[in-house]
Amino acid sequence: MALANKVRSKRKVYLEEADGYLQHCKTLNNLSFETKQINKGFYKNIDKKLSGIGRMLGGWIKKS
Repeated sequence: MALANKVRSKRKVYLEEADGYLQHCKTLNNLSFETKQINKGFYKNIDKKLSGIGRMLGGWIKKS
């Protein structure tokens, strides 16, 4: 996110890279829940936060 803010010529590239990392985090969260490493409440809390970040990131990607 810091790179996307500083390097305007590559902003969309950096934002899309951040989106890839976000998808990776979502996958790890799902996998952790499915393998019972985390409980349902913790899973839902993290999922809610990751979804909020995804909405913000999606808006920034559309804007750039």
